[in-house]
Amino acid sequence: MVSNFVDGFQGLRTEEGNENLKFRPSDKWPINTDKVRQGLKNAGFAGKVVARCDVPNEYSAAIYRWAENLQGLPALVVYPETEHQISITVKFAAENKFAISVRCGGHNGAPMAPETILVDMRHFNAVKVDEESRRLTFGGGCNWGEVYEVANPAGLEAVGGGYWGVGVGGWHTGGGYSWLSGKYGMGCDNVLAVRMCLADGSIVVASEVDNPDLFWSIRGGHGQLGVITEFTTQAYPNGGQALVGMLVYRPDQLSQVLDILNEPVVAIMPWIQGDDAYIAKIKSIFTDTIAPMVDRTYIAHDQVQVAHGADGMFAVPGAKRKVDGLTTIGDLWPEMALEAWQRWEEYTTNVPDCRGSVVLFECHSRDKMASKPSDATAWRARDPHYYAVCTGTSMTTATDRYAESFALETAELIGAHHLAKTGEPARQWGLGRMDPDTQEFTYSYATNRDRLKQVKEEYDPLGAFQSPLGQQTHSTLLAKSGKVN
Repeated sequence: MVSNFVDGFQGLRTEEGNENLKFRPSDKWPINTDKVRQGLKNAGFAGKVVARCDVPNEYSAAIYRWAENLQGLPALVVYPETEHQISITVKFAAENKFAISVRCGGHNGAPMAPETILVDMRHFNAVKVDEESRRLTFGGGCNWGEVYEVANPAGLEAVGGGYWGVGVGGWHTGGGYSWLSGKYGMGCDNVLAVRMCLADGSIVVASEVDNPDLFWSIRGGHGQLGVITEFTTQAYPNGGQALVGMLVYRPDQLSQVLDILNEPVVAIMPWIQGDDAYIAKIKSIFTDTIAPMVDRTYIAHDQVQVAHGADGMFAVPGAKRKVDGLTTIGDLWPEMALEAWQRWEEYTTNVPDCRGSVVLFECHSRDKMASKPSDATAWRARDPHYYAVCTGTSMTTATDRYAESFALETAELIGAHHLAKTGEPARQWGLGRMDPDTQEFTYSYATNRDRLKQVKEEYDPLGAFQSPLGQQTHSTLLAKSGKVN
């Protein structure tokens, strides 16, 4: 038993630095990772394990994330190949007071403190298609490109991420906005069942029939209830070709662009699905009335090609340190967009290191996403809305705080417009600002927070599972476990 290996978490600590360590971010190593790794192996884990005391290149590759400022320094990175190995890892972590973080696509992710074991799900990437029922079953370690490449030959398309490299796990549990959401709803609305490992190491199925409270929570609750090993989702007949890419306009054309976007005939850009005539008609609204500086749109013939539409953008070296501020808005008000633009101009002029920062408005058709009650899933944002992403980026650690300020303050600015126009607070989530008294974040409106807390206490009473929003729903549980004073 793991409990025979150490006398609690303190047995894994060392006061003195280990002279044999090859990679050392600090003078004194807080955790003896050699002991931790051996303890996990003694508990029965037979898969690959990378520790902080390994050679720098191997450890650096193991913790890599696209947003490098979100990497952290976990004690171990494990690569389970079976559900049993995940179960062993989870039980070991719980018994020794380690937090658990999960890596899927590697773009964003939960915080990784030194007392964290990172579970890399890359071996869980099998995809199966049931053409008769139009269902897809895929591993919790898949990226969306792997799903599309199997679904497309079967004549099906999934309500999935807009870029092939996005992981299915964080995307689904975070609600999931897709270019198909205006037609088929949020990604979490199309999840039919999951298999997952809970904090006690048990493997369960969650669906409308089995463990319904757990099923409710994982659909928008941000992955803080366990390790999802498999998703089963609804798929749909392939909708055919789509126009994708980018139209670029000058700053002085912003008002004209906003005028067009507020017309009722607007379609989703840069994704317009239909035949050649329909695509040409909708595109002309954005090119004939206002000539773009750059037209980089093209026809993608299937979902796989659509998912590779942003390859060029991701291939260009640039800022990989980022902070997101996210909010929903009731409409695309011109004065709101203009003020956000002015804020971006001022910010990037004063901090040139952060010129990669962006404000994105995703203007999906809203009725389908709003067709479910606000308490149908953990994802609460069901009123008709658009989705705004304020991303502050920086090139160096020296300007990280400016990137964070831009992201949070711009999201708050947009939320203030929503409040003034609708009389209701915007549904904001993301990094947020922490209340020093309650240790909870101010951004919480996008999730059904109170019920999530109840489910979290039942399924993960020690708050072992981390997530980007995990602190919102189990800060009191962390206090119980002794991790927060």
